Amino acid sequence: MNLIAMLITLGTEGLWKSFRAVLPYQWLIDYTAWLWQRTGKEPWFGGPYGVALALAPGVLVVGLIQLVLASGEGFIVWLIKLVFAVAVLIASIGVRGLAPELEDYRRALERDDPEAAYMYVRELLREGPPANSDEMNRKLIEVMLIRNNERLLAILFWFALIGPVGAVLYRSICQLKGARQSANVMSSGFLNAVLRIHALLDWIPARITAICYAVIGSFVEAMQQWRAGARDRGGDLYTGNRRVLTDSGLGALRLFNLETGRGNDALRDDVTEAEALVNRTVIVWLTAFALLTIAGWLS
Repeated sequence: MNLIAMLITLGTEGLWKSFRAVLPYQWLIDYTAWLWQRTGKEPWFGGPYGVALALAPGVLVVGLIQLVLASGEGFIVWLIKLVFAVAVLIASIGVRGLAPELEDYRRALERDDPEAAYMYVRELLREGPPANSDEMNRKLIEVMLIRNNERLLAILFWFALIGPVGAVLYRSICQLKGARQSANVMSSGFLNAVLRIHALLDWIPARITAICYAVIGSFVEAMQQWRAGARDRGGDLYTGNRRVLTDSGLGALRLFNLETGRGNDALRDDVTEAEALVNRTVIVWLTAFALLTIAGWLS
């Protein structure tokens, strides 16, 4: 059933991805802000216990529904399970595609207007204007490589592993990364605990995604950059996971150690190739899971 739910969700994405104003996880940010106002000064809130309290309502509700449905039998119950799974996936994935932003970005490069290009992607970069167009392009591609894992593939991984509750758990912890800014949660301890939990949940999916990047793109260069990055990384697991994705992805695309001033046409082509790599990685993930599912049916 999980495979069918994934295929339905992604196959109908064109029907629901346009609902950009729908924020199904906004309640989590609002609830975390409410908790912060009442218990933020307590020492235990700035750590794993505070994070667990913020995650508990959504995860427990979805887990309870999943448990109740698992005990049922018959086609009607199976259909309800499928609808529930698809609804959870749609809510968890949300708006993942960047096609409109990337198209506007490429057109701005064609007009030789780097300022306009930056304006189209500044919310994705989440930082001030880069020093030059080459740096901006590289940072954008890194965001694409990381976002592909966080906004889709890791969600599918945990959904496949433990069902809808896994998708909700992973997306919730991703949403809490922005709680410090969006909900005025000023505890660095709370944010650090969120990042640690996110890093643990992301360790396996990030590496599976990185392997897919290598297999789809230039395998040798991807593995070389992955290993080179591993030698430079410190003990921060969260940053390490992100570096695994960017190092392998840039290596697969052969976009490392490039000279600056290559021209807007080259930058535009780099973004197009990165977008193609991301899309092909999704196909590889679904194909691999489909093969594993079919093998399970046949065994």
